[in-house]
Amino acid sequence: MVLAAFLMLPGMPHAVGAAEVMPPGEVPLGLEDHPGMVLAGVGHHPGVVEKGGEAERSRETATLRGQVTDRRTGRLLAGAQIQVEGGSLGALTDGAGRYLLSDVPAGEVTLRVRFLGFADATREVEVRPGEDQAVDFALAESALALDGIVVTGTAGQARQREVGNSIVQLDVSRLDEPVGNVDQLLQGRAPSVTVNPGSASFGAGAAIRLRGNVSVSMSNQPLIFVDGVRQSAEAYPLNASRGNFPHWGPSSTMSPLNDINPSDIERIEVVKGAAATTLYGSEASAGVIQIFTRSGARGQPVWSLQSDHGLDWVQPFGSESRPYLGLDPWLRTAYGARNSLSVSGGVGDLRYFVAGGYDSEQGVLPNDDGDRVTLRGNLDLDVRPDLALQLNTSYTRHSLSITHTGNSAMGLPLNAFRQPNNSFGSSDPEVLSRLLDARIFQDNDRFNTGLTATWNPRAGVSQRLTLGLDRIATRGTQSRPLGFVLEPEGSVSDIRWESRTVTVDYTGSLRWLNAPELASTFSWGAQSVTTEESTVDAYGSGLPGPGVHTVSGAAQRLVFGEELRVISAGFFLQNLFGFRDRAFLTLGARVDGNSAFGEQLGLQVYPKASASWVVSEEEFWPREWGEVKLRAAYGLAGRAPGAFDAVRTWQPQSFGGASSFLPSNVGNPNLGPEKTREVEVGVDGSWLNERLGAEVTFYDQITRDALFNVAQIPSSGFLGGQLENVGELKNRGLEVSVRGTVLDRPDFGWDLGLNLSTNRSEVVDVGSATAYTIQPGQPAPVVRGTFVRNAREFGEPEIELDHFFGPNQPTHIVGLSSTFQLPYGLRFTARGEYQGGHYITDGASANMVNRGSGAPGCEAAYEAVGFESFRGADLSGVRALDRVRCYRENLRSGIWVYPADFFKLRELTLVAPVDALVPGARTASMTFSLRNAFRWTNDEFLAFDPEMVSSRQTTGALASGITEHAPAPARFTASLRVTF
Repeated sequence: MVLAAFLMLPGMPHAVGAAEVMPPGEVPLGLEDHPGMVLAGVGHHPGVVEKGGEAERSRETATLRGQVTDRRTGRLLAGAQIQVEGGSLGALTDGAGRYLLSDVPAGEVTLRVRFLGFADATREVEVRPGEDQAVDFALAESALALDGIVVTGTAGQARQREVGNSIVQLDVSRLDEPVGNVDQLLQGRAPSVTVNPGSASFGAGAAIRLRGNVSVSMSNQPLIFVDGVRQSAEAYPLNASRGNFPHWGPSSTMSPLNDINPSDIERIEVVKGAAATTLYGSEASAGVIQIFTRSGARGQPVWSLQSDHGLDWVQPFGSESRPYLGLDPWLRTAYGARNSLSVSGGVGDLRYFVAGGYDSEQGVLPNDDGDRVTLRGNLDLDVRPDLALQLNTSYTRHSLSITHTGNSAMGLPLNAFRQPNNSFGSSDPEVLSRLLDARIFQDNDRFNTGLTATWNPRAGVSQRLTLGLDRIATRGTQSRPLGFVLEPEGSVSDIRWESRTVTVDYTGSLRWLNAPELASTFSWGAQSVTTEESTVDAYGSGLPGPGVHTVSGAAQRLVFGEELRVISAGFFLQNLFGFRDRAFLTLGARVDGNSAFGEQLGLQVYPKASASWVVSEEEFWPREWGEVKLRAAYGLAGRAPGAFDAVRTWQPQSFGGASSFLPSNVGNPNLGPEKTREVEVGVDGSWLNERLGAEVTFYDQITRDALFNVAQIPSSGFLGGQLENVGELKNRGLEVSVRGTVLDRPDFGWDLGLNLSTNRSEVVDVGSATAYTIQPGQPAPVVRGTFVRNAREFGEPEIELDHFFGPNQPTHIVGLSSTFQLPYGLRFTARGEYQGGHYITDGASANMVNRGSGAPGCEAAYEAVGFESFRGADLSGVRALDRVRCYRENLRSGIWVYPADFFKLRELTLVAPVDALVPGARTASMTFSLRNAFRWTNDEFLAFDPEMVSSRQTTGALASGITEHAPAPARFTASLRVTF
């Protein structure tokens, strides 16, 4: 969880977030014997952190100030930590890389600077009383930061050397590429972090997976925290009324994660499995993502401006004979602008960060337009030396107009793909354009706030309380005017959805042993998360005339309503033992309850254990072997069932004008969470004088009590299935991350990066459940269908039904990156990603054949035998596979399946400093970036994009397949960043 007080600690990540610094009196294991590494004040960014009373302050002093930069690039480093060794003075650099140390005792002192991803730097300084001295630092990058601070998955916080599991720390401030949302920040940047953007549907959210799927019935989306406050992580409800035909609405959902302005983010931490997420209890088996927003620093205000302007376009798809599959008359090059302005600073004991942003975007389809307004205010106040307060508040207003897409009779892509055999029986663009008379709008209002108090009554004791609220209100409307081509009577729908997530989080710690050889810290805590959701869905059809209408004006009206409330609460105990500040053992457990559990289940216990050993600090370790840390972790985490899965429910029903009800869910009083046990082992190291760094992790997961839908006895009256804890799943894989500096010269530098991850899943047991894509001994989920053994032969097809093709999720992912530091301060970055080992079903092509339009990839077959001439034709010139997939009369179910291997060039970015061109600027740069500009797919992948998915609830879906969308667009962005 997140700590809210500011206290500068050695190895602190740069631009330290307002919620992560250890409070006064609480010191990580191994630091107690090094007073020069401990800062006792709370939250002082550039300035003094004092300890010792009037006697110390009365000595002759001076002021030290300066800047901290990247040695190679000259870039100013915001958030670097400066300390006076042997004392308790320290500061953090502000947004312009500056620091200020007041009341530094006269005489010779040693300054030490630490910054995430860089090697420590020290300098001897002769402090002359009464003077103002300048001391600048230029830091060199480091492959391994053992004293860096991590927060997520720990009881409070810990140093990297103390942590036994892998953790991803993404420093957003060091990214060159201008990004529009959090999905893009995460995509392709770390092993086993898979982000599938889906399609070009405007505002669509991405599916995020950490180490694959750990559940087949519940969501695999990780938990999301922002500054210690739990956020809504699942997709917003689909803007499609229950009163209308289910396919007559948008087929993509928006992600709450993309309400956050990336310009406000300082860094992101990701923990990927149960070995690291035990302390989050019954909802964390799919992993945890924690976002830390920016904070202020004591000193003069620093203004930051970022202005991004970009163009989106859809890369070619379809076939040579049908480019864009007939969608090209409506595709456009879309323009978007994103602007953000922030100011940070501090006066005395108060520090602030205030930011605002406005985005105006177009989509590549005609009705796609939107704007987003974001506001954020972060305040930090040192009430007194032992008490600190932090307040983080944000508001987002996101408004969208959306083109109808997906597998829907009213969807523009579907009717374009299937022309002339579409809903109109026409290929005339003017006729199909009448679909655009249907308008779809969605407005999201989100308010998020968190208050954290950190109290340190005495040395070695720390307590922290966080109260947070995440409130979301969305409104989705659809209107089809009177005379609309596919609904002449007209209709209107209005869906209101509200969500409130309340977080209460208390954590305490006591350093009860501090011997030279052995140290120990005991931690305890309790958390409660309450989620309430309500939905009002109104639909009306039969409009009285043209114009704008509400549901009340329709002739026929339907109204639906839903409410739910889920409470998850628990407490944990943990103890961290440290031996000589190089070997560490952590033991702990969480006890959890959840209102979604069956009433007879009771509390659940989730144990954890981890160990780490910095073996390179042992005396026997040769120095030329570099720095090496060995680690291992074990943990248990859960995934609770849905709010009503354990209770017996009834469905209201009217009959003959009277109210009645029907059986719905049979209920299960013993229903409990899925429990994922994970073991991971790994090694982290750096060699060749910090020029080469690597992290290697092997993990093994077993999910027991997996939830599967089990059919009930029909005579009971409950015709639907009931979730039961009857299954078992396995998941294992390897993660490798390598970073290396090939060249490091004053005028030229070259860095390379490699991320590799594998994932192998297996269904061990399904109990009495039956599911076509979930079978014992096979991956979860699996792609099955019709296989033609002699696919390329010109003969009668040899067909194998119900063939096992392979997993639907990638089994291996490779990420490559290369950064060149060029003369004149230019910097060029390229980043690509390969995913492979999985298969995908192509529902769009199958539907085109089934509706009589023919499919891309069948051109050779149609040259031999026309699409409408299959019966009685000479098929000698048609391959066996094409005979059963390209003709409606002989189309076999599940025949459109192929490997989904692909490579995408995720980023090409050039950064140029332009300080001299912006009067009064401290720093200024221009960035030019191409995103997803190049795509490679295997030869069997015929027409679409392998990241297109069919699920209408993208972020929570288990399986994916291709449906009627346009692929996610490529983007060119020009960005100006200025600091004043």
